[in-house]
Formats: sequence, structure tokens, C-alpha cells
Amino acid sequence: MIYDIVISDQAEIDGDTAKLQTAIKSVNGQIKSTQQQLKDVDKLLKLDPENTELLEKQISDVAESM
Repeated sequence: MIYDIVISDQAEIDGDTAKLQTAIKSVNGQIKSTQQQLKDVDKLLKLDPENTELLEKQISDVAESM
């Protein structure tokens, strides 16, 4: 059987999860990077809200992250 029920709310997955953990770490790293980039752009937009280049960068960063 692929999994064994340990407690009603928890399941123990039998098998190697190393690849899954690596993939999740990679995704988390990308998310943190994107969040930092967006925070930086937001800070710059507060200084100059009319800057269309920054608005364009913010939109492209959000689109890239999806």
C-alpha cells in the first residue's frame, strides 16, 4: 500500500521523498526571490508613483511568477 494511516489527520507516505523535497525547496526559493523583487519595486514606487518603467517591471515580475 502506498500509505499507512497513522492518526486520523496524518498519513505516513512510504517511499523516497528526496526529489519532492528538493523541488519544494526550489519553488520556495523562487517565491522568496520574487517576493523580494516585488518589495523592492514597491519601495521605489512609493518614492516615484508615476514611474511607468517600475510599474511595467512590477507587472512583468508578477506575470513571471505565475
